[in-house]
Order: sequence, then C-alpha cells, then structure tokens
Amino acid sequence: MPYADPEKKKAYMAKYNKQWYSQNKGTRKLVERAVDRKKSLRQRKKTWLISALSSCDCDTENAEVVIKDTDQRIRWGPKDDSGNPKAIYDYSWSELQTNLPNFELRCNC
Repeated sequence: MPYADPEKKKAYMAKYNKQWYSQNKGTRKLVERAVDRKKSLRQRKKTWLISALSSCDCDTENAEVVIKDTDQRIRWGPKDDSGNPKAIYDYSWSELQTNLPNFELRCNC
C-alpha cells in the first residue's frame, strides 16, 4: 500500500519486518528441497531415457545414456556454443524428445 509520507512507510515496514521475521525464524530448508527436487527430476529423466532406449536385457541400474556424436552436445551459456556442455539429464523434456535419436544406451553388463 503506497504511502505519501516516506517516514510512515519506513515505520510501518520496520514493524512489519520485525513481526514477519520473528514468526519465520525457523529454517525453511530451501536449498535442500531444491537439491532433492533436482535429483528427483534427473532420476525421472534417466528412467525415461533408459526405457525409451532400452535394447538390452541386462540390469538397467548400471546402464548409462550417452550422446553418439559429442559434437552435437547442447551447451550452457551463449548460443555460439562456447559454453560448457550440459549433462544429458539437465536437458529439458522437449530437448530430450527432440534429441532422442542422438542418444544411445550403454549397458555395463
């Protein structure tokens, strides 16, 4: 809510912030939750890729998804491909579907 008087706003915000921070002292574990979500997402992508590429009857726990031609790797950063290459499981779902023919499954049987 806008205030015409900056001093009133400053006083209100000081009171509000003191109350908010006293009510929200506990840790919210935002980093841990984000890391867990990222791990879960990468695992779902790995499972999907292995099921889409599965051509062997061996244990898929030890299977690894790789790019056939490493020159076709998508890179982080600028569009001129000067950035670092993405990990396969960091590709977006649409990039995974589009680039599925470029991936292969290596079974460590």
